[in-house]
Amino acid sequence: MLYQTRKAQMAQSNTSPFSKTDEGKKIARVFKGQQIKVAGAIQRQLSETLPRQEGSVQFYHPSSIEPKALNVRKIASTPEELERCKSEKQILRIVKGEGIQKLIESAEDQLITEFAGKDLFKHREHAVKKFDTDSVGVTVERFYPLAQQFFSALQHIHSCNVWHLDLKPENVFISDDEQLTIGDFGLAIDVNNPPEEAIGFTPGFKPPEVVTGGPITEQADTYSASATLYELLTGRPFIRMPINESIYKDQETFEQYRDTQLMLVGKIAPEAIPFFKSTLTWSYEKRTSILDAIEMLKQCEQQQRSEGTSI
Repeated sequence: MLYQTRKAQMAQSNTSPFSKTDEGKKIARVFKGQQIKVAGAIQRQLSETLPRQEGSVQFYHPSSIEPKALNVRKIASTPEELERCKSEKQILRIVKGEGIQKLIESAEDQLITEFAGKDLFKHREHAVKKFDTDSVGVTVERFYPLAQQFFSALQHIHSCNVWHLDLKPENVFISDDEQLTIGDFGLAIDVNNPPEEAIGFTPGFKPPEVVTGGPITEQADTYSASATLYELLTGRPFIRMPINESIYKDQETFEQYRDTQLMLVGKIAPEAIPFFKSTLTWSYEKRTSILDAIEMLKQCEQQQRSEGTSI
């Protein structure tokens, strides 16, 4: 199970105030030394077609290649979908590498990629149903390795002069062995060959400068990635729905909202607060670089490990 209940999550964090309480120590003893397996990706099945706005998605066994593996296939059914399909395939060829959804070459009206596990949204949804509570989150011991994988993959994408522009839990996949993959490059742009108009981002993950009509830069991905990590750690969205547009009206208002949201991080992994403050900024010009963010995550992980839990 990737996600745990909030109390189990905090009890296993060396830096959480709750882990020092008698209740936290008692819960931590239950988990100490255990290897809690990530929930299975999905039941193996020959085919399952799901309706979507952009064609259909099909999971199937490529038995002629690897019988135990699954691929994901999008099928374009309109001229517009065909153009998007071609564009996404070209982007995937450019950003090919570790932590990136793997393209399987196919007919031009199909986009076939390797199945990389359930997305973060589905992982959380599974835990909420299992524990019958929405107070769930990823343990800190799992969070930092996954966060570093995420930002390292994003650094690779940017080094290829590509901006993703739609990072969110539904587009980040975790396999059974906890390997993270970034997928769904349908809104990504090639900076060397940009479209006339970039249309990206999902409400709740759109950075303040874009909401207020400012420029789209590579730092937009940093904000969206950090908002995704906030949800991974806390089990809750950084920007609550329905969105109150007034939080974006100025820097002071936005930062007050952000700091209120980070109070939950303080209960789980207080050492991570500086990371989130430097990546969830009002100004893209003040947002930390991806390389610096990776270094901050490494330092947070070291601090969390060094403090230890007294049981």
